[in-house]
Amino acid sequence: MSIPALVQGFAKYMVHNMQTMIDKAAMQGATISIDTPSTYPISADCPCGQKFAVEIPIPDLD
Repeated sequence: MSIPALVQGFAKYMVHNMQTMIDKAAMQGATISIDTPSTYPISADCPCGQKFAVEIPIPDLD
């Protein structure tokens, strides 16, 4: 199992859902602006004692 791939897949899912909400609001005449970061930082502690951090890129679907 690839943790970065899992997190990236989740990020794509969340961005898609946010875009769907924005599109539905726009169809009703509302304006929504959501400022999202370009990366999502993740810090983790390994059971072996190592600490590490990764930044997962958040795709821009526009």
